[in-house]
Amino acid sequence: MEYTTVYSYPKAWKIDDRFYGLPGGYRLPAAVDLMQVVYFVLVLGVMYLLCQFTPLSRLPWILRYGVIPFVSARFLHKKKLDGKNPIRYFLSWIQYCALRGQYLERFVFRPSRQAKVRLHWYCAKASRERKQA
Repeated sequence: MEYTTVYSYPKAWKIDDRFYGLPGGYRLPAAVDLMQVVYFVLVLGVMYLLCQFTPLSRLPWILRYGVIPFVSARFLHKKKLDGKNPIRYFLSWIQYCALRGQYLERFVFRPSRQAKVRLHWYCAKASRERKQA
């Protein structure tokens, strides 16, 4: 019995988004995803700004500009929040906070149609009577 590998059509168009080396002929010890590089650069920029205005500048530079951005980039790349990557999740959360009472329909912001609902919960103590057989 002979087996044949059949490739799917979407796999033919999938582009590998990993870096295996740097310009100049330098090889990396492990392949790095493009999004990990983007997250690293974003966290590095945030760390730089935080160090300018907060007492984080007392931390050693290897911790500030190496370890914290690397660990944060790995976390942001691996974790999913509500099934989304963390950047999209936080952007959606900011949009939700900014547009309270509105929703987007056909590229137009409209006020919320939902009526305000109030629940009144009245409880009374009830006693059980034993049924006698």
